Amino acid sequence: METGLFIACAALTAACALIAVYFMKAFREKTYDRAAILKTAAGLCFLMIGVLFAAGMSGDKRFAWLVAAGLAFGVLGDLLLAIRFIRPAQHDRFFVSGALSFGFLGIFLGLLFLMATVLIIYYKQVSEGYDDRGRFRIMQQVGMTPKEVKATIRTQVLLMFFLPLVTAAIHIAFAFPLIKQIVFAFGLQNVHLFLLCTLGTFGVFALLYTFVYLLTARTYYRIVRMTD
Repeated sequence: METGLFIACAALTAACALIAVYFMKAFREKTYDRAAILKTAAGLCFLMIGVLFAAGMSGDKRFAWLVAAGLAFGVLGDLLLAIRFIRPAQHDRFFVSGALSFGFLGIFLGLLFLMATVLIIYYKQVSEGYDDRGRFRIMQQVGMTPKEVKATIRTQVLLMFFLPLVTAAIHIAFAFPLIKQIVFAFGLQNVHLFLLCTLGTFGVFALLYTFVYLLTARTYYRIVRMTD
């Protein structure tokens, strides 16, 4: 089953790449009807990869199906953005509709993966708190103060929560020129606005991480103090 799933996903990936090449060719030749069909076909191939992964997973599949459902909005956005060239009189309407579909896709998948990441880190730290409870009891018995315990816990949890955030900031900094070109392809030429949106989004993520970090550190300390 796993081999068959891998072969099917590899075949769909190759099909996506091939269709994308023909789509770019059709778009350069301004045969927009053909380009719209090819773009939709590429989106459907990508969606099918997500569906196959969701169907082939063992255990709880709800998260995978939510991702696949989010990808469906990407296909819809692709189709709407392609139709705007076929019907120039309704260009703005289809552009806004497609942009909203992609916007919803970004927010939906972003929140989905963010919550999954935060919850994994949270429960990992809570689990480690129960494992470290005995060691912290010994250190407190030999003279470690509650203030020092809190400082140790905060340093440990801080590293686990903010290392991914720092890595994401570095990734965005290096990927920004490429992302800018992708945004330009959608007709958005305001670099200053795009930069502000990027910084604002990163700020929201940082605030959420900070809130969960404080909650995790407090829960960790309560677990450790339970044996006093």
